Amino acid sequence: MKKSEIELKYPKGQTARLQKAIYRLKISVIFGCIMLFAVYASNINFARAARLQVENMIYLNQYRNASKTLTSSARSYVVTKEEVYYNAYYQELNEDKNRENALEMLEKNALAADEMAILNEINTLSNNLVPIEEEAMELARDGDLEQAEEYLFGESYEEKAALISQQTSEVIVDILNRLERNKSVSRGLQFLFDVLFFASFVLIVYEGAKTIHFSEKEILEPVIGVSEQMNQLAAGNLQFSQESFVADSEVGQMICSIEHMKKNLTLMIREIAEVLEKAGDGDYRIQLEQEYVGDFIQIKDSIQRISEKMRDSLQTIQIVCSEVNSGAENLTSAADGLANACTSQAGQVSDIMILIGELREAISSNEKQAEEAVKISKSSEEMLQENQTKLVSLQETIKDVTACADEMIHTVEKIEEITSETDMLSLNAAIEAARAGEQGKGFSVVAEQVKRLAENSARATQETSELIYKTMDAIKRVSTLANDSNNNMEEVILGSNETSERLENIVSRLQKEVENIARLDENVSEVAGIVDNNSATSEETAAISQEQQAQVETLTQLLQNYKV
Repeated sequence: MKKSEIELKYPKGQTARLQKAIYRLKISVIFGCIMLFAVYASNINFARAARLQVENMIYLNQYRNASKTLTSSARSYVVTKEEVYYNAYYQELNEDKNRENALEMLEKNALAADEMAILNEINTLSNNLVPIEEEAMELARDGDLEQAEEYLFGESYEEKAALISQQTSEVIVDILNRLERNKSVSRGLQFLFDVLFFASFVLIVYEGAKTIHFSEKEILEPVIGVSEQMNQLAAGNLQFSQESFVADSEVGQMICSIEHMKKNLTLMIREIAEVLEKAGDGDYRIQLEQEYVGDFIQIKDSIQRISEKMRDSLQTIQIVCSEVNSGAENLTSAADGLANACTSQAGQVSDIMILIGELREAISSNEKQAEEAVKISKSSEEMLQENQTKLVSLQETIKDVTACADEMIHTVEKIEEITSETDMLSLNAAIEAARAGEQGKGFSVVAEQVKRLAENSARATQETSELIYKTMDAIKRVSTLANDSNNNMEEVILGSNETSERLENIVSRLQKEVENIARLDENVSEVAGIVDNNSATSEETAAISQEQQAQVETLTQLLQNYKV
């Protein structure tokens, strides 16, 4: 966030106040630096002014003394004629040149233009005296002392020398006064800047102390408090209090945000705990009412998805339990029906076995009778007549056997229907076991066993049916033979030998039929065993289905505890 945005949002906040404090401190530091530079510059200016004052005073004195030296040396030589003054004069004039050097140095020290003009005028006047002084010294050297003294001590020279001295003194005084004024101004500026620098230093210290105090009290301590709150939040503690701060400040806003977050977290945690407690009690009619914001929306969505999936799952389980319960009832009923059918089938098979026994005894008797008929046909016609009577009895017996065979066919068809129903029942049981899942594994094994028993029963029934049809064919053939024998008895009497042969054939066939009847008896016995096994299996299936139905009812009662 930019400075302008912060100041606009929090006009009295820590950031705005800190920005102002830093701004004031920066201004104080900048002012202090300027004052420091000004003090340094004023010190340099004052030192320069003092140096210029001293140097210019030296150079001015050097200039004045040089002029006085020339005048003094010339006069001294004219009065004393001592060579030392003569040499001193020319030493100063030609070699030392203190006056020219002083003027040059004064010019380098940047004297005012008017001051340099005055000095140059004075220098011109002084230079105008040099020829007079040199002429006077030459007159003195030639011995004309009076004329020489007239030159140097006369009124004209005195006036010029006095004028030069007066002007030199005045300009020197003016220059020195000006330099003193400059020095005083520099000293005043130095004092002023020293005072201002001290004030800026005091201001810097004051603003720095205020900024430090503000940073410690208004920023550091609140930030430490916020940090402690965040540590408490990180530790999962939402039940703690915090010192209040100004709400329109940044830290105050942070505290308000933390308090708001604590309140929202407390409400969300409380609601989630209540929801989980209800879910633990089996109530999945969940409705979240609190406002979840940010990443907490994922928690809300996840809980709602879990609730919806659990409701869907429980409803599906209830539907499946209802269907399994219905299937178990149907299976129990079918198993009971199958047990009753197997019991009835066992009775019918027992009747078939009795009929087959009777048929076997009848065929055996017919075999014996046929043997006797052979003997009788060979011995006498009377025996043929008796045999004719027996043939009539045989026809009736064959009719009875045919009727029994028809009943056996109907019984076998009933067995085939029961076998088909058993197979269909085992298929339905397997389907219901598959729907029951883990609970139906045991029932699936029973269904498979019932299916195998149904298949064995079907095979045995098919074999029995085939044997019965063979027997029927044989009986039909015997019946045809008997009829032919009865109808053609006279021919049989006339052709007893042929009849004997036919009877022998009949005996042979009856022996085969006896063997077929014996195998049929064995097959029917096997069918009887299968039927008994089916009956036992159906009873066991009924028991298992009843147990499964009880388990489904228990599961249904448990599901009733869940509210969806």
